[in-house]
Amino acid sequence: MALYQMFITCYRNQGKLESRATQSFPWAGTLRCKDGYVCLLPNEEHQWKALVEWMGHPAWADDPRFQTARQRMENSIELTALVSQWVAGQSRHDLQREGQARGVPIAMFSTPQDLLASGQMKARGFFVEVDHPEVGRQKYPYVPYHFSETPARYERPAPSLGQHNAEVYGGLLGYTREDLVRLRAAGAI
Repeated sequence: MALYQMFITCYRNQGKLESRATQSFPWAGTLRCKDGYVCLLPNEEHQWKALVEWMGHPAWADDPRFQTARQRMENSIELTALVSQWVAGQSRHDLQREGQARGVPIAMFSTPQDLLASGQMKARGFFVEVDHPEVGRQKYPYVPYHFSETPARYERPAPSLGQHNAEVYGGLLGYTREDLVRLRAAGAI
């Protein structure tokens, strides 16, 4: 979410909708590594210097096409291809850990399995186990924040598809049982 903050603001203020497929970066961005993807965004000069030092200062780092932020942006296709080659041979966990230690903004794309096994998510109490009548005991995402005086609590599992149709359509919206039968037959609910 931290990487998408400006896109959320852009949507709110300009109505412009961005996604991983439409977003653009001056160079780098989403790159494939040997076990998935990372997002690399070294836009500031000290981040660029930390990146090339981390990479062992490749010869192309001194190339005049890449000396300034503007030149890196103007030659983004070539630069992204060079950085992509280096990233491709490494694991996303190693890239994230080392990049963060060096002050290079890089984050791995996590799989659902990564999130369930994450020590950070466990320490934050992000997942809770809930009994569900159809799928049994499962881990569910919990609230991303904890308040000391108003703790959150799970009172029931996620509803099954259509579980509350009668309550909502009949009780709240005033539809009859016959209306519900017609809506189901029409594929509306």
